[in-house]
Amino acid sequence: MRDKPKVHRTSWCPPPAGTYKLNSDAAIFADGTVGFDFVIRDANGLVILAGSKRCQARGNSTLVEALALRYIIQHAILSCLTSFQTETDSKILAMAIRGERVHADYIMMLVEDIRSLAVQANCTAVLFCKRDANNVAHSLAYYGAFIDM
Repeated sequence: MRDKPKVHRTSWCPPPAGTYKLNSDAAIFADGTVGFDFVIRDANGLVILAGSKRCQARGNSTLVEALALRYIIQHAILSCLTSFQTETDSKILAMAIRGERVHADYIMMLVEDIRSLAVQANCTAVLFCKRDANNVAHSLAYYGAFIDM
């Protein structure tokens, strides 16, 4: 018997009722800056908060995605939003935060920080989504290229 192929969703899915979903993304620009970008939506898809930040940073895409995720969770805490799920298009980052074995020692200090913030804010899940299902945050990431630092 053959296994059915995995179906990867390519559109945003709402969180359970009474919770929020935090989507983050990051972009690395040629001038050595990065953009951290996020959107927070409720179970009806209503945008509660969105933002972009551009700053100096060096690192690969997984490290920059980790910085973006920490940034969004900090924003959620400052905005008094609790009980949420996070989504990232970095599979390695999502796996590391969930405690799965990954070969990415260079992000583990950030992962521990993200886990601590997530517990503080009652984050119920850290999910991986393909970039196609993270279009709003992905578009914001490139918007960050036009923000003055």
